[in-house]
Amino acid sequence: MSVPYEASGLWRRAVPRPGVASPVAASLNWARSLPLASVLWLLVWAGVNSGPWYLFSPSGPVDYLHGARALFPLLAALVATRLGVGGPLASRLLRGPVGLFALYGFLALTVSFASRRPATAIYWGVTYLSVFPVLLCMVSGRRRENPYWLSELSYVCAAAITATLLVFLRHATGDLLPHYGFSHVVTDIGGMPGVRSSGTGRFAGIVAVVALARFFESRGIAKASWLLPFAVCVAVVYVGHSRGAALATAAGVVALLMLRGFSKRLVVSVLLAVMVLLAVRSFPTRALAYLQRGGTLEQTLHMSGRTVVWGQGFRLVGEAPVLGFGFHADRIYLAGKHLHNAYVQALLQAGFLGLGPFLAAWLLAWLQFIRTRVRWRSLSPKDRSHLVEAGAVLVFLTARSIPECTGSFFGVDLLVLLPILVYIQSLQPLVRRPLVSLNQGPPRMRRHLLDGAADEQSGQARLR
Repeated sequence: MSVPYEASGLWRRAVPRPGVASPVAASLNWARSLPLASVLWLLVWAGVNSGPWYLFSPSGPVDYLHGARALFPLLAALVATRLGVGGPLASRLLRGPVGLFALYGFLALTVSFASRRPATAIYWGVTYLSVFPVLLCMVSGRRRENPYWLSELSYVCAAAITATLLVFLRHATGDLLPHYGFSHVVTDIGGMPGVRSSGTGRFAGIVAVVALARFFESRGIAKASWLLPFAVCVAVVYVGHSRGAALATAAGVVALLMLRGFSKRLVVSVLLAVMVLLAVRSFPTRALAYLQRGGTLEQTLHMSGRTVVWGQGFRLVGEAPVLGFGFHADRIYLAGKHLHNAYVQALLQAGFLGLGPFLAAWLLAWLQFIRTRVRWRSLSPKDRSHLVEAGAVLVFLTARSIPECTGSFFGVDLLVLLPILVYIQSLQPLVRRPLVSLNQGPPRMRRHLLDGAADEQSGQARLR
């Protein structure tokens, strides 16, 4: 079976595709190299925590800077489109979960022209869709490393933002770690809107899951070096009292351990930890107090008012159930409130017509991941390690899609989610061949399968 990418060095130039669609790319073959595509992806990330309000009503030089950042994703998409996109993986992406997310965004953007505030809605719709040309541009070369390098860039961005927030909040609040409620003290970060504990918990949770995965994959000093970011990020999530981030991080860690396979030592350690916690009489009381965050049990069950806003969103959907109200509909039509649920927000923004591809994208993504995990004997040990890591982060993002808007709006969650889907999609040709017994088939096939089984045993040893 042919492999659709050349296993060349990480920073080598991408192999040009015959019949490049764009004349600009035809005259500038160097522009299709991975470094330039990486710069475009970083430009998309640079548009996070900005918005059109800086462009509509700037109040100073800093606002002009953030207004320029708001245009970075659009600029990156324009450059990526001019460079041309294509190739085996790029064409398959449009027929998978990534393409379904793009279809949802297109439907929501179409409705945005009829929004009560069309300029704002159209901006967020175009910004949401600007991610996809950059994704396609980055995987248009015939290189095996491209899909996973996209996730690497996103993890580096999340880690850099986490470190920056910790340093800034340490200076602003004087606390070693940001406590719950610091957003009432820090309302502005360099002219940008301040973040809450759920925001810092989101970044820290992603870094914690990835750091733990790298801990299991590494050896020697490198293995020990991953414990520090994991411990710091878990502490940030815990001290910040972000319940959504805490539960999502716990789900990602559990998923990581399950995907790696249970060992006797792990099972015994977990059972001992559970027995110790149950033996401590004050543990249930402390756990309930942590979840309540000083509020009542009723407030906790209503998820800090989220269920009330969800009800308002469902009632508003009744006015336009088929098409919805376009991007940013919750802020525009619900007096500035935020829905904090990916599926309700997708329904409100694109109606049932757009909710269909949005749900199908999530479902197909999970089906592809499960299929790849079940049939991963044909994957290299490196790809198996990457798949375990991607699956753990996917669990984290899926858990966050209930209390937050993962995938339904432009933001950090979307920029972490899509590269994972791209990577899983890139593995599909490698797991489509039927699983043949070692005792069946011609001798040449049996030798090939025996070689694959040896690679699998070597990979499992590395994972352990």
